[in-house]
Amino acid sequence: MYSLLTTLIILVSFCFLMLGGIVGFIASKFYPAAPRLHPEMYNPDGSIRPDILYAVTFDQNYDDDEDYEDA
Repeated sequence: MYSLLTTLIILVSFCFLMLGGIVGFIASKFYPAAPRLHPEMYNPDGSIRPDILYAVTFDQNYDDDEDYEDA
C-alpha cells in the first residue's frame, strides 16, 4: 500500500514539475523580462538619465601575456 502511494505521489509530482516547466517556458517567450535599473538612474520625472550613465566594454581577445616582453 505504501509503495503504491509513494509511486503515485512521485508520478504526480513529476507531472506537475514538467507542466510547470513547460508553462513557464511558454510564458517567458510571451512575456520577456523587462530590464530593471537602479532608482538612482532615473530623474524625478521617471525617465532614464543618459547624461550620467556610462558603458564599459571588454575586449574578448585580450591576452595578458602579450603586454610583457621577454628580455
